[in-house]
Amino acid sequence: MAGMNKAVAWGLLLAALIAVTGAAGAEVSNRIVAVVNNEIITWLELEKTLKTMVPPGVDVGNPEIQKQVLFQLIDQKLLEIQIKKQGLQVGKEEVDAALNRIRRDQGLGRDEDFAAALDKQGLTEQELRLKLQEQILRFRLVSREVGSKIIFSEARIREYYQKNPQKFGGAERVHLAQIVLTAPEAAGREAVQARIEALKARLDQGENFGQLAQHTAQEPGGAQSGELGVFEIEEIDPALRETVAALQPGQVSRPQPFEQGWRIVKLLEREKTEKMTLEQARDKIQEQIYQEEMEARYQQWLQKLRERSSIQLLL
Repeated sequence: MAGMNKAVAWGLLLAALIAVTGAAGAEVSNRIVAVVNNEIITWLELEKTLKTMVPPGVDVGNPEIQKQVLFQLIDQKLLEIQIKKQGLQVGKEEVDAALNRIRRDQGLGRDEDFAAALDKQGLTEQELRLKLQEQILRFRLVSREVGSKIIFSEARIREYYQKNPQKFGGAERVHLAQIVLTAPEAAGREAVQARIEALKARLDQGENFGQLAQHTAQEPGGAQSGELGVFEIEEIDPALRETVAALQPGQVSRPQPFEQGWRIVKLLEREKTEKMTLEQARDKIQEQIYQEEMEARYQQWLQKLRERSSIQLLL
């Protein structure tokens, strides 16, 4: 309790100093918006995070949005305090390895491409290195406090395998293509239906589906025409699933209405993946269970950390 009182007093003193400074001179933009134990979060920190975290089109001046982002900064501050308390560190070689991995994965091997990507994100290389260092430290902290305590039994692995058969193969996959004509307004649906029926007639006369789809994609309302890709049958919407179920590879559906207009679907290929045995799926199951446990236990651990801390909102 004494520690909490000291933290409260410290926070109020800092807030008072900011207020006095603002009253004495020009308006102070970098005011304190939160105090976490003895650590402060400033308006400039919040403002910078709002710019990088909030999607375009969302009003960053919305008080609720600001509060949501501030709560995330508070959680980050709690982790930083624990990292300092435990004396966790990251070597330069670890940051170098993480940075090189990002450059390799993103195809940024050339220095000029890397510099352009940094500029687009509004970051310097040093700022990116600092972010990577912080991420590695947080991962290390959470792994120590949460991940190291996760243990699950063989029975849990077997149960997961039996309850989630769709995750381990044996699923039907379909390769699809489509010709689509959209109708922006309900009044135009009849005209679009007439056009799609005419396209189906051309297909029935032997015209190549791929070439007709490519041509249709250049016409008004036809931009979605072309190859769709490969999907597990359970992933596609029920109406399309029913249409595809009646087709054999190479066959074309009748024109089908859907929300945006009309479409013709072609089944290019159908396959059924081989079901993995328990032993083949074991590593995948362990990883999945670990991730699920980690997320649940992390939230519990973080909540307890919040409850043990002195947190003042001054926004």
